[in-house]
Amino acid sequence: MKMTRQAKARLLFFSPFCILAILMFAFKLGSYTKTIYDLENETAKLEKLYSSLQDDGDNLKAEITKLHDPEYIARYARENYDYSKEGEIIIKIADSKKNINDIKKSQKDDRFVLIVIAFVLIIMIFIYIIGKANQIRKNNKKNKNKQKK
Repeated sequence: MKMTRQAKARLLFFSPFCILAILMFAFKLGSYTKTIYDLENETAKLEKLYSSLQDDGDNLKAEITKLHDPEYIARYARENYDYSKEGEIIIKIADSKKNINDIKKSQKDDRFVLIVIAFVLIIMIFIYIIGKANQIRKNNKKNKNKQKK
């Protein structure tokens, strides 16, 4: 089937618009898909936050009911605020986990310093050896030149 000149002109005139419309549709579709994906991720994060806040709320409600008990209040005050009964002496023992973590951190820092010092010493020894080797080569060349003369 032969195309008329008029049909070709219409095709050439309308095809860029059709291609543009298809590209805009594809772009909008991709944009909406990304927006939906981002919103689903945000919804999941907010649901996790909501459940953790509900758990915190439940824990706080349990704490409130415990705080109505005078024995619990007395024990809580002794543990957290250093209150004591008549005739009691308070002896504070430092948190051993915190001390252990501080010691481990200082050991890691010490290891790092030792590694850096060892690396610098190795480089210095290497430079010294290369310098001595160059000095020996120069002396050998001088000796060969003297022997040739």
